[in-house]
Amino acid sequence: MGLTMKKLFIILPALILTGCVMSDAELKTAYADHYYQSPEYIAGYKQKISTMNVNELAVVGAQEDKAKMNGQSRLKIGDSLYIENIEAKDNNVIYHYSLSPAWLKKSVSSQKNDQVNMQKDLTFRTCSLKTVQLAQEKGLAEIHQYYDDYPQHILFTLHANKALCKENGF
Repeated sequence: MGLTMKKLFIILPALILTGCVMSDAELKTAYADHYYQSPEYIAGYKQKISTMNVNELAVVGAQEDKAKMNGQSRLKIGDSLYIENIEAKDNNVIYHYSLSPAWLKKSVSSQKNDQVNMQKDLTFRTCSLKTVQLAQEKGLAEIHQYYDDYPQHILFTLHANKALCKENGF
């Protein structure tokens, strides 16, 4: 794919905001175009994971995504979000984020609206990636935990998995 983690998360707000004026079908097309993976890349990934079980796949996925943090203990990925850690547990890749004090000062309704948009973005982004679809076929899932007091308290959790992709027409 070639995107750094920071670049990946910087472009997300634009797609989320665009989603407010686009239909789900148009949004799916925009995500598919933006996150295009070549047939060669997909074939290479399929070969790479062919001998892995889902737990091994989770470990490799977590290691690869953590490597995108370039050795930083935490990475700012927007005005209100830091990624703190990425780890594997069983068949899950777990992403740990801390929310900024500014985000936490938003109204409850604004926070809930953000959560809905974040879940939609996560679903559309992950489900648009052919490599993620291949990993999900093996049972891989993602858990995204958002903390108001990292690592003591999780404020909310978002998920990405095969069932959510199917529920959303992917």
